[in-house]
Amino acid sequence: RELELRTNVTANVGQRMTTGSFGRAEGPARIGTGGGSSIPSSHLSSGLGDARDVNHMLNASYSNLINHILSSQRQAVTDTAQSIVHRKIMDDFQIEKQLLLQDLKGGKTLGGAFSSTQTHHIPSTHHTHSVHSHSTALSPSALQHAAIVSNLPPAHRPHTPYQAVQHLLSILPPSSPDTDTIHQAYANTADLLNVTIHHTSHSNNTPPQRALAALSHLADQYRHHILSKVHHANMAGRFHGQQTLPSADSASGLATHLALFVNMHLPPPSSPNADHDRATLWATIYYCLRCGDACAALITLQNAPSNIAIPQPFHTVFTQLANYQTSHDAKSLFFTPSPSSSNNNTHQPPASLAAIISPQTRIALVELYHTVKTRSRSTTDHNTATNEDNDTEIMFQLASLALLSLAEPLTSSSSNSPSSPAANVIQTIEDYIFASLWMAYHQTPSNFPNTTTSCEEHVAQLGQLLQHWGPSYFEGTDDSSNSVPSSGGWAYAFPLLLAQQYNTALTHLAEVGSGTGLLQATHLGLIMYHAGIPLYDFNLQPSQSEESKQSDKDASGKQLLSKLIVSYASAFQTADPKTALEYLVRLPDPTSTGTATASIGQFAKKQIRRLLLETRAFEPLAGKVSSNGSRESATDTSATPSSSLPAMDYYFSSAEVSSILADAAVDTLREGNKADAAELFALAGRYGSLLSLLNCELASHLVDVSPGEGGGSGEQLQQQQESEERRFWRNAALHFHSLHLAHGRTHVVEVLEKEGNLALGNTFQLLMNLMVFFDRCRDQHWEDAWTLIDSLLLLPQAEVEMTRKVEAFHCLDNVLQHSFHHIALASMECLYHQHSNLKSSLGRGQSASAAGATEQRLMELRGRGRLLVTFVGLIQMRSSTDTNARIARMEAYMM
Repeated sequence: RELELRTNVTANVGQRMTTGSFGRAEGPARIGTGGGSSIPSSHLSSGLGDARDVNHMLNASYSNLINHILSSQRQAVTDTAQSIVHRKIMDDFQIEKQLLLQDLKGGKTLGGAFSSTQTHHIPSTHHTHSVHSHSTALSPSALQHAAIVSNLPPAHRPHTPYQAVQHLLSILPPSSPDTDTIHQAYANTADLLNVTIHHTSHSNNTPPQRALAALSHLADQYRHHILSKVHHANMAGRFHGQQTLPSADSASGLATHLALFVNMHLPPPSSPNADHDRATLWATIYYCLRCGDACAALITLQNAPSNIAIPQPFHTVFTQLANYQTSHDAKSLFFTPSPSSSNNNTHQPPASLAAIISPQTRIALVELYHTVKTRSRSTTDHNTATNEDNDTEIMFQLASLALLSLAEPLTSSSSNSPSSPAANVIQTIEDYIFASLWMAYHQTPSNFPNTTTSCEEHVAQLGQLLQHWGPSYFEGTDDSSNSVPSSGGWAYAFPLLLAQQYNTALTHLAEVGSGTGLLQATHLGLIMYHAGIPLYDFNLQPSQSEESKQSDKDASGKQLLSKLIVSYASAFQTADPKTALEYLVRLPDPTSTGTATASIGQFAKKQIRRLLLETRAFEPLAGKVSSNGSRESATDTSATPSSSLPAMDYYFSSAEVSSILADAAVDTLREGNKADAAELFALAGRYGSLLSLLNCELASHLVDVSPGEGGGSGEQLQQQQESEERRFWRNAALHFHSLHLAHGRTHVVEVLEKEGNLALGNTFQLLMNLMVFFDRCRDQHWEDAWTLIDSLLLLPQAEVEMTRKVEAFHCLDNVLQHSFHHIALASMECLYHQHSNLKSSLGRGQSASAAGATEQRLMELRGRGRLLVTFVGLIQMRSSTDTNARIARMEAYMM
């Protein structure tokens, strides 16, 4: 259009330059004068430049136009490409966001040792939907967990519980400030489980050993918490610029980190202050004990300022503890027994304090504890002016003495001193549990004759106390509300696990943690079960006998694990039935006693049958029937559950798979699902049962009840449904016959012969012929129908055969006897209609010979009718009297 406009302008200019107003030849018109029409110079120069002729102006215009078009197109292409790239980036971002949110189900959890406040601070967040659904595939996290489960017993080469928990730790995100607290708590629990497996695999799996494992975990977690705080503070330049910190792997390095950590919370005074130095020293010593490192505490004492007087018992006790720790090449007093160590002493669990500290040292520590405690009480009673550093010194010194002397529990104040400052070091629930388990493990009747409370009783009391407080104390929610806690259940579950209340912890996590909580509880429970860690709540409630009490506890643990596995597997069984099977084969057997076994119990097989029936995933789980009638099963022993072979063959023998399939067929047959039952019987190779089912269905659908014109809509709908069912079973029977019975001695025939069920095959073929007979009756092909029924030799052909046919009737299969009234009635209808048709043809121009033949045939039909009436009267068919009356009435009409 632009080129056209510019061409028109050029043509007008050229014309006005060559002709006058009346067509006379004139000179060139002068622009802007009266000589002819004028064109503004701005218009001429806008698109044509200094063009002096038409061709030059056209070329210039065309060139400008092409450049303009190319420039516009180039910009359009660039904009489109940028838009596509931006849209792709946003789509990828949304996909990444969805995957991330799928792994971040639920809310936040407690900070534990990572909390610096006295009470729990649980950040709130919105709780999302379940990680699984019946219609979606497994999330990446769920698939990673399924890989762990596939390597547990009864796998061919099962992993040990230690390998399983290491695999679990490898798929969890590393700890960082940005890690979601639900996943952080899950990782902490996996680490606790790892430590517990270590502590209980080389000695008796007892409550004291599990308490020691919890102590080791809490000390290690607190160590990592302090190192992380110091590292970030150093990166921020809080220690007079960034410093090169020593490695915390050594005792001296940990002592340095702890001193810096204390300085972060106790800022140095403006001038040198002995009280501040003492407060810093005792705080550092307490934190050394909280981290379980006596060597770091000894180094702290040795490097203390010379102006601080340190009681001699402290030097003595930390020297003894450090020597014990060093002799075991351990980083902590709660070292984990390790068979890989060259030191044979590491095969034994850590000793209690009473076995390490000499009696004289312990007595001195007890006396020192009461002295410091009395001094702090006296100072408070007389309202002596004290400063903050002095209070801090007394608090940490008393806390350290309480742990070392075991004179009084750190977690509670005595009646004589209800306001002891030592208890102020308890900042979090983990601090409280650490102090409780420290006392439970070290102060036992065997070490302290005056003590009557055993370690087991201490642990049981701690668990009862946590349950008494309830979820609302930890979660910050009302028990009566239906709201999901922001921690996803971990704020209450993790302390319970530390106190060996395993059943309540896993139950709470699965119930309130939505899909993520169920996933976590299920896999923790599985690993704990195979590690021999009891899944019940440890308590010392009296029972009728010790054996029955233990048996009841084991049963409750197995019941819990079974519920977790079944609930979790049911969430995705439709989308991934093979993976669901991986979980169901690991269901514990309620009837077995003791620890986990590699055998698959009856309860697991029952749930596998349920999986088969609810998902109808027959081929992925059990394979398919081959052309010769046998089931295609796994024969390669090196097959894996993820292979294309049937999943059940990885865990069961061929006979066991057949038994499970047959039982599933019986279950679904009981529910009325006959089609699935037939398919399962075929997969199981139970062809006797399959033929019995086919014979029953064929016999009940012999008569084709096609929808007629009469009757209401409901009746017609029922008739249509019955007709469709008849067509289905007839086609299924024809297909089965053509594949497995029509080619001589097939695998199916061999199975029937081995089962002693060849008679079922004869009944099946007889029923197939009877289906054809009734089809011919429906189509009113009376002569063909009678020829077929007569060839089946079910009815007497002469008087002399009557007795033999009656005996043969009683030898028929029950399904045939129950349906024989339909056969007899249809046979009489065939005779009656043939007789009526022949009788109506008499006297229609027939020859004498033809008429004689017709009369002879009519006599034969009447004779067979009389035989049929007599036969029906003798066999006593299982039908109403109306059927016999109809048969007799039709025979009477044949005159």
